[in-house]
Amino acid sequence: MTPAQQVTLRSALTALGDTPDEVANTLRRRGIYGVRHDAARHPVARYLMGLTAAAGLATPLLLAPYGGGQRRYVWVSGEPGTVALPWAAARFSWAFDAGQYPELEEVEEEDAR
Repeated sequence: MTPAQQVTLRSALTALGDTPDEVANTLRRRGIYGVRHDAARHPVARYLMGLTAAAGLATPLLLAPYGGGQRRYVWVSGEPGTVALPWAAARFSWAFDAGQYPELEEVEEEDAR
């Protein structure tokens, strides 16, 4: 991943909102839902997948915790690099995994029965 691509993705993540609630509202308005504790099906991961596909980048492999309670995405398929989540997106991510945004949880087919 080039530095320019990292800046583009970081800007797109920043555009999600300035607070965890704003991030949740943006994802809700876009119809993006997800699964808690699932790096590939997390709402932020799904948001990034749409961006990365449009930019011709690999799909995020891992939503990984690192220093300071932040999270980052690690890329695969010949596009090594990471993008740190901005504060609001990182805090939303932790809160979503803790069950604080159940309205954004994807309902599994088996759960709906």
